[in-house]
Amino acid sequence: MNKSNNKYVIYDEVYFTDIEKQIISVFQDGSSLLPNIDIPWMIKCFMKSTHRKKVEQGHPHWIGKIGAVAIRDLLENIDYPESDKDKYYYGNKLYWIGKVYNYVSYKYDIPCSKLIDLITVDDMLKQYVTMHETGLEHTAEHLYEVFIQMINVISVVNNLRLN
Repeated sequence: MNKSNNKYVIYDEVYFTDIEKQIISVFQDGSSLLPNIDIPWMIKCFMKSTHRKKVEQGHPHWIGKIGAVAIRDLLENIDYPESDKDKYYYGNKLYWIGKVYNYVSYKYDIPCSKLIDLITVDDMLKQYVTMHETGLEHTAEHLYEVFIQMINVISVVNNLRLN
């Protein structure tokens, strides 16, 4: 991965709110524009996409895309998995999930492609009930601790496999 100043997430803070709006828009617009799409799959696909990586690297062209365009570019020619889960189940949770993922990624310099693997959309949905009213900073700290614990568990498991 191309790192600048030993960081992965290098966009300037001035773009933070634009990028936050973009990720929230991708999550919400994607669920509206793509009928019956499996929403956790869509979110994971976006978080691991070249688009999101380019945003994290600070490319203005990618930062400036609106969510509907980003999701269309990403998924328009893909047969995506469908889900019969009621979209209202997600509702405002998509806004909160987008906001939290973006904040944790930026604050702790974690690429979204790694964050989504260790803190899944299902994990976020479980956290929503207790965390959505505690504040963004508190939520971010809690999820970062979960992220670090998961990294440590993976490291221990990998060491055991090598021995």
